[in-house]
Amino acid sequence: VNILQLRYTRDGRDPSTDAPYARVDGGIAGPDIGISLAWTTPWRWLTIIGGNWGPRGAAANWPEDGPQRYANISGLVFTQAIEVGALIRPHPRFAFSLSGGPLLNINRLKYAFDFGAYANQILGNNTFPHEDPTLEGCNSILLIGWSAVFSLGLWAQPVDGWTLGASIRLPTDPTLHG
Repeated sequence: VNILQLRYTRDGRDPSTDAPYARVDGGIAGPDIGISLAWTTPWRWLTIIGGNWGPRGAAANWPEDGPQRYANISGLVFTQAIEVGALIRPHPRFAFSLSGGPLLNINRLKYAFDFGAYANQILGNNTFPHEDPTLEGCNSILLIGWSAVFSLGLWAQPVDGWTLGASIRLPTDPTLHG
């Protein structure tokens, strides 16, 4: 699990209270979950492989009235894949693998939108217009979808006790619904 702690204080003063902005604390946890399995076959050169993995994941929850609300109030990015394939070993010191399977994508985002900042802006004069809490709204998005992922891998053992490996994952773009 990757954990990132965030803390900041916005410059300036809250226009509705004339007090300094409060400090905002938050954290993001990103799970990296993976399981690998291998099944031998009657053929020494072939192994069936499978597993699941999460290439990325992140979540954050912030105060709904915090200064960060225009970027993020809460969010979740979650992806998990299940793959099955074959490891082919044409030589005892060299192997390659091919695998594929479904990839689940879940994206959830909630953030504030200050309609008043755009309505009250004077073009060419005010790059950062003042906030207008009376014209603030909230956007919530939930998207869920599936796609396919394919993986290719190589490994070599040039000398005993030393193995080199490389892999590439080729995901396809998900079709998200929400």
